[in-house]
Amino acid sequence: MTKKSRRALDEAIRSANLTVKSMATALGVSQSALRRYRQGSRPIPPKLLKSVASLLRYQAERLNLKAKMLASAAAATTDTEK
Repeated sequence: MTKKSRRALDEAIRSANLTVKSMATALGVSQSALRRYRQGSRPIPPKLLKSVASLLRYQAERLNLKAKMLASAAAATTDTEK
């Protein structure tokens, strides 16, 4: 894969706020393989990039749900303080 793919994988790992270990487990690859993909010493399979994209979407959905819960809690607190 290209340098662009490696950079995208590296940014995805950092932005998902996951450890290499937890991301590797979620993707079904070893930690060492994930590190090699990031370093560029191993080509990144397109299927893995698709899996990373799915994992990021899942993380985004979870964060969005948590944000909605916090907003509801804040609204409920504001309502009871009136």
